[in-house]
Amino acid sequence: MFSDKFIKASDGYSTYTHFVPAPYFRKSFEIKKSVKKFDLTITGLVFYDAYINGNKITKGILAP
Repeated sequence: MFSDKFIKASDGYSTYTHFVPAPYFRKSFEIKKSVKKFDLTITGLVFYDAYINGNKITKGILAP
């Protein structure tokens, strides 16, 4: 179901004495064929903005 090419930050995590900042991810790619339908899967407990061809596709600024 999911791709085997996950993008992730690191294996580190924050504790009371050790802070690991939240990562910022950006992935650009080009599709050479015509596409009528696609699935974009974003997993995790995050808020995000997703854009396709410069057009924002998220429903709201704090949409999970």
